[in-house]
Amino acid sequence: MSTAVSWYALYTKSHYEQKVFQGLSDKSIEAFLPKVETLSRRKDRRKKIWLPLFPGYVFFRIAWDIKIYWEVLKTDGVVRTLTMGGAPAPVPEEEIDSIRIAVNSLVPLFPHPFVREGDRVIIEAGPLKGAQGVFISREGKQGKFVVGVELLNRAVAVEIEPEFIRKL
Repeated sequence: MSTAVSWYALYTKSHYEQKVFQGLSDKSIEAFLPKVETLSRRKDRRKKIWLPLFPGYVFFRIAWDIKIYWEVLKTDGVVRTLTMGGAPAPVPEEEIDSIRIAVNSLVPLFPHPFVREGDRVIIEAGPLKGAQGVFISREGKQGKFVVGVELLNRAVAVEIEPEFIRKL
């Protein structure tokens, strides 16, 4: 493991994000829990509440040290660290910085499934609701979606709002 300071991601118990964030902070471990403000519907009113942007995840930043890492894992509500190849996977600093900028921008944010070019998707809203195909690219605010007939080896492409699609 490298001794460089890096960000890592923790998977938490359901609805334990704030408790994990506070537990890490109490141990003087730098933590980041991006939240977004949303309206919650109550029986008699609507109330503004803050919810995690990535439910079930909290980020933490340490210089690799097994003792500190074990302190992180012993924090109440932590399930596991996200790993790659059996080792904790660092999250690029630029990604954390970008999330911070987005959260602090006051621009409305909402969670969205991560879709890559080539992923099979289904359209969940709009005039093409129910159509399945392949997501081929994203240009600006639109994404290109392809619906094809494999037997004919032919397809048609349509531009679609990214929030209308879901990865299959």
